[in-house]
Amino acid sequence: MAVLMESYIAQIKDLEGAETWLDETFDKKLKGINDNNAFTRPIKDLHSVAEIVSHLIEWRKSLLSIFKTGNRTVSMDSPENWKTNEELKKESWKDLLKKLKATQKDITSFLSTKDDKWLKQKKPRGKDIFEYYVIGLIQHDVYHLGQIGIVRKFL
Repeated sequence: MAVLMESYIAQIKDLEGAETWLDETFDKKLKGINDNNAFTRPIKDLHSVAEIVSHLIEWRKSLLSIFKTGNRTVSMDSPENWKTNEELKKESWKDLLKKLKATQKDITSFLSTKDDKWLKQKKPRGKDIFEYYVIGLIQHDVYHLGQIGIVRKFL
């Protein structure tokens, strides 16, 4: 049975581009962002949209690693956690968006092979159950979706 899992997958997909009760999605917030403004920090201490998207990509990749091996690939101190705009400009904005979509698909595809029983299992070499990480992903996405909205207002 996968009632909870199906709900979590739906929430993850809804945040990407469906109509949510929040009335906000990544598709809506990233519309109008392009190579000209994606790498702009409108206020010195505010991340650019590209920096936020890159951060989301890295943590999603790390989450998949946790699901598959029990190991994180990024930490708060990792250089990948918050790449600079100079690093990110080496890629195009379109490439960052493709990577974001790919990590979304990778996570939902992986989760669709699991059930509610899996959610209650402890990750290898850890004390937390997998559900903790799935909920954390949703919370992380919502937080940074809001952050992107703030950056857009200042752009």
